[in-house]
Amino acid sequence: MCHTLMSVQKVIWIIIEDSQKPTDLVTKLIQRCNVEIVHLAIPTSSDYRAEKGKPAHSKSRGVEQRNAGLNWLRENYSSHNCSGVFYFGDDDNKYDLRLFEDIHNTQIASVWKVAWVGGLKWEGPTCQNGRATSWHSVFETELREFPLDMAGFAVHLCQLMKHPEARIGVNIHGDRSKGGHLETDFLQHFANKSSVECRGSESETYVWHSKTSSPSLYGEKNGHSSKSVETR
Repeated sequence: MCHTLMSVQKVIWIIIEDSQKPTDLVTKLIQRCNVEIVHLAIPTSSDYRAEKGKPAHSKSRGVEQRNAGLNWLRENYSSHNCSGVFYFGDDDNKYDLRLFEDIHNTQIASVWKVAWVGGLKWEGPTCQNGRATSWHSVFETELREFPLDMAGFAVHLCQLMKHPEARIGVNIHGDRSKGGHLETDFLQHFANKSSVECRGSESETYVWHSKTSSPSLYGEKNGHSSKSVETR
């Protein structure tokens, strides 16, 4: 993520750790990364932590961290100083630099395809003349106005200032979002299907939900490697 953003012009990277305070591990990374960075930390409350024995996705993840990022934007920008676009990037995604070129062109809210997500090779809008003509998805497509992944949209910063009520995890009626509905509930604060802008390519994807998983370290059963070498 650091090396990707080092190739992007005019970008501020807001890193929010799921922690009581910023950790030394991430702080050291930031010191090596030639990107303008804001480093925040907020731990996930018990309200959003999966119960013991249940999968992590049984509760919506990253809600409080993303809202902390939105709060920082509102505290540091205003309706008179909002010439930018915000995007929820994840550290387990891979990005084509063309994605960030398209993000810069967002007028209100823009959407695009995301690969390897939602049980499909790609999920998101089918576009024509800059507008979404249909949506490619298999998860509650009829119940979500915007059936897409968190990595599949961006919003102009001025829109965030116009809608102080908009935050992750709450729909336009003020009710708590259902699981899998964080994206559509948030995006509905700013746009609808007819006004949202289509970005990206009709034939390619510019972002991949590649995920992170634990590596196979079967050779480390006896502590073969030196613990003095940091590998995380």
